[in-house]
Amino acid sequence: MKIFTITMTPINPPYDDAAKNIAVGISERIKKHHFTFISAAGKSFSLGENVSFEFSPFQGPGRHKMSLLQKIYIFFISVFRISRIDCFQFFFNPQTYFSFVFRIIVSCFKKYSVQIVTSVHSLIVNNQENKISKLFFADSVVVMSDFAKERLNLLGVRNVKRIYPGVDLKRFNPDGLPKVEFNCKNIIYPGTYRVLSDYYSLSDFLQIALKVVDKVAGVKFVMACRIRTRKEMRLENEFRKLVENAGLSKNFVFIGTSPDMPGLFNNSALGVFPLREPMTGILEIPLVMLELSCMEKPVVYNNIPGFNELAEKNIGVMLKNCSPQAYADEILLLLTSDSLREDIGKKSREAVLKYFDMDLTAKEFAQIYDSFKRSSNAR
Repeated sequence: MKIFTITMTPINPPYDDAAKNIAVGISERIKKHHFTFISAAGKSFSLGENVSFEFSPFQGPGRHKMSLLQKIYIFFISVFRISRIDCFQFFFNPQTYFSFVFRIIVSCFKKYSVQIVTSVHSLIVNNQENKISKLFFADSVVVMSDFAKERLNLLGVRNVKRIYPGVDLKRFNPDGLPKVEFNCKNIIYPGTYRVLSDYYSLSDFLQIALKVVDKVAGVKFVMACRIRTRKEMRLENEFRKLVENAGLSKNFVFIGTSPDMPGLFNNSALGVFPLREPMTGILEIPLVMLELSCMEKPVVYNNIPGFNELAEKNIGVMLKNCSPQAYADEILLLLTSDSLREDIGKKSREAVLKYFDMDLTAKEFAQIYDSFKRSSNAR
């Protein structure tokens, strides 16, 4: 089956976006189907014999919102290359214009389709709930959490299948990497400044650090936050000033995007991902939290929809409340108990291997594609 996968951002290095990582991981593991992506990386970029590209000059790397010219280009390519497409796969939340146009295209040309909801929180925030079901037309709708499936079912969306996001277990594997000493006191935040500011608080995050540093010397908070927008650049500068004014400059390390995320995670004692409410623009279960867990590192978080599914599977530590004191207390407990940290880390990796393996994710997507192929053969 020939599958045209449309993502919000072009498929090209660096793989700093969860949707891109998953889309690429699926294509690498399902060799019997052919995948076409839109890329802006040039013709030297290659993924495998079962992958081809439509090269677009209208959206370069680093842009995470689709430009108008990019949208027009996608519509044009979809019709112009229609004979080379058996299935359209949309790897982003449905939008009114895409749904209207592609509902017509897949119907007129009798093509299969898959719509993948990357963030049900974003979908609900950006649309009136009574109109959400009208955005869906695909033969199969895929969501990334049980919470998302329940919400869409309640909103009247049909053909919904939950497929958990997958982690590349070969890449995120602590075996073979240098053994980190138990006295490591690096605490990593692997999110974005936008999420930290909008859904927790920069000042409250600093309060967590102040409470931890006051009890344990030598602690370092590693801010592994990619900067993709002017807002995030402004927020990083704002946070740096807060850190400096608090006298904690020596206790913070600002990384940005790292080419070696497994190594960065490996050199951390634990991770934190504080939120007060569900976030938009990111998977309900952030891929970075799973990757960190896969490196046998405990992740501390609080009870919000999506995250509670991690707690049910013994991944990390879920707090009863999101106060700075609650986070500081749990971090201090983990820093001062090597055995507890190791036990939670090992259980977290075991759970990722069982539920969030990229091979499992690809297998479930393959079942969808295979069902289309069987349907085509039966016609």
